[in-house]
Amino acid sequence: MDQFDIIGVLRSYCTDNNIQFIWRYDEFYANISASTEYEAGQLVLVVDLKPTPILSGSKVSEITYSGLMMLGRKFDEDGHHASLDEDQLQKYDRRLLELTGMLVSIASSIACSNELDLTVGQINYLINMYDSNIDFAAAQNITFVQ
Repeated sequence: MDQFDIIGVLRSYCTDNNIQFIWRYDEFYANISASTEYEAGQLVLVVDLKPTPILSGSKVSEITYSGLMMLGRKFDEDGHHASLDEDQLQKYDRRLLELTGMLVSIASSIACSNELDLTVGQINYLINMYDSNIDFAAAQNITFVQ
């Protein structure tokens, strides 16, 4: 992985794995990106990571990318969609539990493939996000160290 290109790596991963990629946690632009027509089972990855370089002399010796990484789904594999009519436990049972494991797995795969250290941090659940009412498992303090 090139220095400072965590976004490029994540975007390529999403392209290779048929995951909708949204960069930056910004309501206006994310709503536009999230308004895509999704297929059953389609995943959505929202990433807002910021680099913090550490210099050794005049060279970058380490870069920590920290921030938000969240994985969501609008439609389950069986076509059932996330909606305001579901209660919290229904959302958890139908998609949030699975999304949590998948989020950690994706982050781990990215870290392993690019020789990065990873700290996932606390995972939160964000429901009915954006105009599409997508449910997300969100690592709000995730860090990758290059």
